[in-house]
Amino acid sequence: SPPAESLYLSLVVRPRVPAASIAPITLAVGVAVADVLAARVGERAIVAVKWPNDVLAGGRKLAGVLVEGQLRGSEVSSLIVGLGVNVHATSFPPELAARATSLALLGVTFRDRSALAAELILAMGAAVRRFEEQRLQGFLAAIAGRDALLGQAVDVAGVRGTASGIDAE
Repeated sequence: SPPAESLYLSLVVRPRVPAASIAPITLAVGVAVADVLAARVGERAIVAVKWPNDVLAGGRKLAGVLVEGQLRGSEVSSLIVGLGVNVHATSFPPELAARATSLALLGVTFRDRSALAAELILAMGAAVRRFEEQRLQGFLAAIAGRDALLGQAVDVAGVRGTASGIDAE
């Protein structure tokens, strides 16, 4: 994206979680990001998490979370949490225009992206610590309140159904 238009960051974390339990951490971090962005967006749009890694505002993608890990046997050595937030964009390429939004398009204006980055880093760090203690169970109520797919028709590899929510597994 053009300079100063978006916010991209990578955060290295070292959660004390067995490798077999780490996959849902993306949702935990996504909820933390959604909470921060929802506070900025206010009543302008509903901010939701779309499994597995999108943060939507008004049904359009506002941010994305990508978590990649380094494993040592059955333990997590480290995770890199990548985050991208559309901040100042006022237009998108035609193929994305109907599916993307930004804080600016939602009427949220501010000059200092570093303040937003700091707030997001603190929230993601807190989410990782909470995930260490409670796994996804500690986020289920928040996920249910922000689940963009809840009640929606879904098609996964040709299998169709209705999304009924996300559970601890």
